[in-house]
Amino acid sequence: MSLLRSCQSFVAKYGSAAVAVAKGVLEIVAPGSGTLVKMAGKALDAAGKAAEKMAESEWKNELRGILGVSDAELNRIGEMIDLLAGPLANLCEQAYVFKDQLDEMPDVLARVLAKDPSLSEALHGIEGIKSQCDGFADDLRHIAHNQAEALPLYGRMHRVCDYFDELHAAGVKPRDFAHYVIQHHEILAKIRRGETAHLDDALMDVRRGVPRSASVAILEAAVAVREFDYRGADRALGRAARLKLEDWQLMEISRQVTKLATGTDEVKVTTGGTAKKRRLQPGDVLDGWTLVACLGAGGWGQVFQATRGGETKAVKIMHPDLAADEGFVTRFKQEIGNLFRLPRHPNLVRIHTDGFGKCEMHKTWYLAMEYVEGPTLEAYL
Repeated sequence: MSLLRSCQSFVAKYGSAAVAVAKGVLEIVAPGSGTLVKMAGKALDAAGKAAEKMAESEWKNELRGILGVSDAELNRIGEMIDLLAGPLANLCEQAYVFKDQLDEMPDVLARVLAKDPSLSEALHGIEGIKSQCDGFADDLRHIAHNQAEALPLYGRMHRVCDYFDELHAAGVKPRDFAHYVIQHHEILAKIRRGETAHLDDALMDVRRGVPRSASVAILEAAVAVREFDYRGADRALGRAARLKLEDWQLMEISRQVTKLATGTDEVKVTTGGTAKKRRLQPGDVLDGWTLVACLGAGGWGQVFQATRGGETKAVKIMHPDLAADEGFVTRFKQEIGNLFRLPRHPNLVRIHTDGFGKCEMHKTWYLAMEYVEGPTLEAYL
């Protein structure tokens, strides 16, 4: 369906409340995208005022002038309206019922979300549209207040669909689910306004309720970055990265914040730029070691269970894009030297005698250690 017809159909269904309905739903499922919400609202308003037989091209030209956006942005608005009218229709219908009770709307919509895990795909669709819009990037820059290195982190902070998935995976009860979704939304709103001084209690509440939520850790990191506490952000992102081992974008943000926290050099993170070197994954071979499973990861390296010649070891591997950094390589060598100097003890992990060095094929440094079966320290605690 064309953008004009989609908007007109939505307006026909909800009448004068169409803009309020769209805004109410989008502010819950796509927080932090104020510019995008305004554009969708103006598109609906313009569709409601359009002449009955107005040509699509004529209306689009008029709307383009009102919004000051490209055709690509208009298409994204159309995709968003289609999601509101389709997979998210139940949310819109509830928003329409409570259009005159705005204070109740977040709670009502959160409860609808809690009862329908199938909405996850639509939420991710909204996030995909949002992340591609120029207006969303402008919103992030406004939030970051010239903290260029924080822009990717703020992008992650707004992905409420990740939190939605985590709550369902944790089996959170519907009533508690609604409570946590609303708190998550309120924390985002306060970060956006720069009100980060008194968020500790709210963050602790959601963290206690969902202790294995990477999204909550990202919120904590965002608050820390907003207050220029890069060490605090580093700790929070390290926790998030450990909870989402396969999330390479999160790993990269964690690495950048680690650099800021340790003061190794000045780093500027952008959302574009050159392609990153490929990170090693299970199945890869490193100097004869076959990587079986990823055991953990941090700001500058990963640890894999690996096999070679019938023996199993834990292999610590530096991120390839850090291997060219002399400072990191020097610290890695110092760590190896310190470990070798430690006396043997049953509570100390043993180092493989010839299991360290630089893999020329993958252009990275590694260290092979004794592999110990058991839970992680985080899981044990």
